[in-house]
Amino acid sequence: MTDISPSPLIPTQHPNDPPVTPPPPPTPTTPQPSTPAPHHSPAPKRVSAADFEFGREIGSGAYSTVIKAKLRTTGEEFAIKIIDKAHLVKFKKTETVKAERDILFRLSHPNIVKLACTFQDAEHLYFVLELGYGELIKHRGSSEPFSVDAARFYVAEIVSALEYIHAQGVIHRDLKPENILIGRDGHIKLTDFGTATTVDADLGRSHGGVDVD
Repeated sequence: MTDISPSPLIPTQHPNDPPVTPPPPPTPTTPQPSTPAPHHSPAPKRVSAADFEFGREIGSGAYSTVIKAKLRTTGEEFAIKIIDKAHLVKFKKTETVKAERDILFRLSHPNIVKLACTFQDAEHLYFVLELGYGELIKHRGSSEPFSVDAARFYVAEIVSALEYIHAQGVIHRDLKPENILIGRDGHIKLTDFGTATTVDADLGRSHGGVDVD
């Protein structure tokens, strides 16, 4: 038996009814791009001493030791200044070290050693610093005189660094041969801002390098 039921897509119509105009086809719509879910980057991993392979001592001070170290993940080398917390508390140097940290983070100049990051554990503070070749005078050799051109070059870079930090309101206060390093790029790197001070230009007052209430 033949199925004569109307198609579900065509309406039924009596022969005397006026013709039925089929509805227009639906207007195509442009698909809208879906909004991707927000991407949340994982929180950066906190650096610790376990991330470094420590090597030989390359410097020391009244309450700190500087160790050559290598970042385990990349092999990049740094000079890590390790500061004894007990000494800071005993001699009331906590604010001095905080000032040094803040000054180093504040400065950005090719002739000033860079502070990559800081971290701490129960006994020590760690300053992860750019690694150079060492003190300029030792690298060149204390008995080997500078040529006129080399002297002009190094003096110009020292003056450039000092002009920059003074423009930033910072006074080094401990500029000496031991604190003038030669970087791996062959340029001067001023270091050791442990006794540096900052100056408010409008007030003429200094902060840092001394205990602050």
